[in-house]
Amino acid sequence: AAEPQVERNIPIPDFPAIWGEWRERLINVVAARTLLREMARIVSSFHGDPQFADMELFSHRSHPLTPTGAAEVLHNSCDSQGLLNSVFNCASELGEEFQIDENTIIQQAWELLSPSLKPRRIIFAVLLQCLLGRVD
Repeated sequence: AAEPQVERNIPIPDFPAIWGEWRERLINVVAARTLLREMARIVSSFHGDPQFADMELFSHRSHPLTPTGAAEVLHNSCDSQGLLNSVFNCASELGEEFQIDENTIIQQAWELLSPSLKPRRIIFAVLLQCLLGRVD
């Protein structure tokens, strides 16, 4: 039995440019959210024993990313350069993994955080501004 010949020159249309923009935006948001979660993990280590919360709680905007006492990092002496290096290394690793510039990830994390600059999230804002070189 002879196999029917299949025409293999099927034209595949190009994706609309907006799809590429949406994809890029989604990847940036995913990387930025991952950075914020990693920042919460890093900062919580300066606060003492980590407190684990259900992932469902992170979907509520009122849930803090770290315990409220984590602001003590700003008041007590700590290895601030080590803290910044840890966060920047995390941003660099995410940049390599997602093939995005780390400044883009940090800026996107700032944009995600900025509408809700509550006192308990101010430490993240300070860290992100330091990483962007805006220490004024």
